Amino acid sequence: MAASIPCKKFKGLIAAPFTPYTKNGDINLSVLDKYVDKLCADGVKSVYVNGTTGEGFSLSVEERKQLAEKWIEAGKNKLEGIILQVGTGNLKTTQELAQHADKIGVDAIATIPTVPLRPRSVDEIVDYLAQVSKAAPNTPLLYYHFEDLTNVSFTMESLLDAVQDKVPTFHGMKFTSYDVYDLTRCLQHSNSKYQVFLSRDEALLSALVLGGVAFVGSTHNFAGRLSNRILDAYRDGDMEKAKTTQLQQHQLTSVLRKYGGDVSAMKAITLLCGFDAGPTRSPFSPLSDDKIAALKKDLEDIGFFKLIE
Repeated sequence: MAASIPCKKFKGLIAAPFTPYTKNGDINLSVLDKYVDKLCADGVKSVYVNGTTGEGFSLSVEERKQLAEKWIEAGKNKLEGIILQVGTGNLKTTQELAQHADKIGVDAIATIPTVPLRPRSVDEIVDYLAQVSKAAPNTPLLYYHFEDLTNVSFTMESLLDAVQDKVPTFHGMKFTSYDVYDLTRCLQHSNSKYQVFLSRDEALLSALVLGGVAFVGSTHNFAGRLSNRILDAYRDGDMEKAKTTQLQQHQLTSVLRKYGGDVSAMKAITLLCGFDAGPTRSPFSPLSDDKIAALKKDLEDIGFFKLIE
């Protein structure tokens, strides 16, 4: 049975944006208009808000609601799609955020499974999704698969096998995994019924070859132009250029991992690219000035700043 409500067909790059903070650690809504303009200028027209890169789990419920509302306002007539991550550590708060999202009108919501009290079976995930769906009956729902973060390790193919018609608003998932076999099975499941967004920027080309059409990524915040070159080369049939560009992205990933590979390092790169998203919130600590200087040199050594022109 098809989902009871339609869902926008997402294509291309979907940024997982940072949450901007002021120097004293408050959310900084005033820069989101400029943020949207920057993403659009890089060819990134959709966003996945309040996820892991957005430090959604370090935000209060009210902060998450304010950010959701401001992203909708800032993205009006500019962004093509807004997905709002509403998952929390408990069902009731997730339902509250889902209800709010349903009211303000986003293109889709996504939820991570509850942690640290995590589901013990695929059927428990389906039941959880069904209860979130009831809180937002007019909004397409996605599952947020991120085994490294949640330790919820069931295959996503098994989730699609189990969900069937039990969650009428369910449309697919954000797939944060390197398991290309499971990814392919999900992309092909039920005659490609579901939208499956790979969220491993290092494997973008692999996902393209396997049938992926939309890709959520953290590096799209500052390297959207580089990632778009992979998409363009593949669509033009220039596999050699697509491969070369993906390998350039791998060089960026190697530098990023050298400095922790987390939000602190990515916010530092974004600052070096000319957009200040502010510090990170505890438990993350911002990079020191010395580390930012070293990071800048490493990025220059791989020609990064020319790659994003």
